[in-house]
Amino acid sequence: MRKRDRHRCRSCGRKGYQAHHLEYIGENIWDTPDHLLETRRDRCHRGEHGKLNVFDALVRVFAWVVGWVVLILFVLFVLSWIVPEVLMLISKSIR
Repeated sequence: MRKRDRHRCRSCGRKGYQAHHLEYIGENIWDTPDHLLETRRDRCHRGEHGKLNVFDALVRVFAWVVGWVVLILFVLFVLSWIVPEVLMLISKSIR
């Protein structure tokens, strides 16, 4: 199963080492066929079972905020480069 998934989490694509059971068959979980298992990273596996702790939630919120801040800064950077050019073209066309 891990070899099939190339040791990558099926949820996020990062390196993962835990086996997540898509379905339980029988009493012995070790006899589960590979097609019913997925490789998961620890945090993704806990999240799948609803066992995220406060730290995991804070990390997710922080990543979300940082992602938005980076996006806004990128847009502002692009606008700071484009707006002066557009204003210059407008001023030349008015003359």
